[in-house]
Amino acid sequence: MSNLRESCDKVISHQYLKRFTPEQIAEFKTDLSTVMIESNAIEEEFDSIKQEYKAKLKPLKIQVKEKLTFIRDKARLVKEECYVMYDGEYAVIYDNERVEIERRPRTIEERQTTIFMNQRNGTE
Repeated sequence: MSNLRESCDKVISHQYLKRFTPEQIAEFKTDLSTVMIESNAIEEEFDSIKQEYKAKLKPLKIQVKEKLTFIRDKARLVKEECYVMYDGEYAVIYDNERVEIERRPRTIEERQTTIFMNQRNGTE
């Protein structure tokens, strides 16, 4: 090397791709496989933890969505026993707490009087 230095015209610092030896490449491949195995193990652990937290978060997200819907609608859909009372031409529907929940015109079927209705109204 000193011969090359003494016989050259100029010494410069220059950037270039220096080839690796086959032994170095084999070492890189070994290192790469070790790193990939370790990386894969960490990713599997991360996915497992992520799924665990996702499972914990799912019921909370459902509750949040439900509460937001309640707040937005100021009511919720229920199916329970209700009571229909006829008030002239209208059918009035009450809930268990005697709160009027709907008032609508009576249907044709509802306009036909029954014995029970006559007894309640005292017309029989």
